[in-house]
Amino acid sequence: MKSTNQPSSETRPVESAIGQKLTAAYHPLRLVIDNQSHNHAGHVGAEEAIKHAAMVAERTANSVSRIRETHFAVTMVAEAFIGQSMLARQRAVMEILKVELAGPVHALSLDLKTPQEQEAQSASNGGH
Repeated sequence: MKSTNQPSSETRPVESAIGQKLTAAYHPLRLVIDNQSHNHAGHVGAEEAIKHAAMVAERTANSVSRIRETHFAVTMVAEAFIGQSMLARQRAVMEILKVELAGPVHALSLDLKTPQEQEAQSASNGGH
């Protein structure tokens, strides 16, 4: 598995939980979790997500740092996606992350590929 970030569960608990859950479920060949929350600070939706996450954190005694983790982009390559439509892949991933989506996560972008799809994309991009 390749990941561009190794979040600490103490400093980035939501990002860490996303990585742990997806790794356990899919054993991905590649997993990149891009926390884009800093790009959305001050947006109306982000502020609503922060308020909601603060309530969830208060009820569950979770770290207050969670409230700053609201927007993510996930890129994952896994053999488990072979034979699944894009919609089926997205539904399955969203089901796995339902706790995060019901709480602190306001936006989640998913780029989910099979190894063959990744190879074909790399080949069409000149190997990049």
